[in-house]
Amino acid sequence: MFCVNCGIEIEEKYNFCPKCGTEKVNHGAEKKRNIASNEKAMELGKKGFNLFIAEEYEEALDCLNKSLEISEADDTVTSATLCFKSQVLEQLGKNEEGIDCISRALELDQDSTKWRIKASMLFALGDKISGSAPLAVCSTLKYDQAKHRFEEALDCCNRALKTDPNNESVLELKNRVVKILRGEE
Repeated sequence: MFCVNCGIEIEEKYNFCPKCGTEKVNHGAEKKRNIASNEKAMELGKKGFNLFIAEEYEEALDCLNKSLEISEADDTVTSATLCFKSQVLEQLGKNEEGIDCISRALELDQDSTKWRIKASMLFALGDKISGSAPLAVCSTLKYDQAKHRFEEALDCCNRALKTDPNNESVLELKNRVVKILRGEE
């Protein structure tokens, strides 16, 4: 085995590098710990999902946060957990936090479903900011904030459609966003 810091060979009997003092890493044991951590993270994620389905959002959020604490080494588990967490946060009325979560999930895995979720969340936030009124009748500040969210939603729709061009729910959302931005709705 070789030192991960200075590169010299370390005899098996040593736990630290005799040259630089760096702790020897047992990759086999580390890999087993990562597998066990990811299994636990997936278990917590499933529990969080089931609590979400049961509309027990605070409990779901707690499970998903615990899952994220131990799954950071696995991008797939982390991305899926962040995706679920974003939806839980949206149900709790924490839209900005939800958008941050889905954005982090997209940094790990850009698929059309995550882009659709983000587009829907941005649309809902734009609608909430505008008070469901046409943009033209909003105050300047609300107009700017809502318009920005609708423009972001449109961008997310376009990104989702790049990988799934026939997705009807995304096409429908995109049409609504375009109408709002044009002042037609």
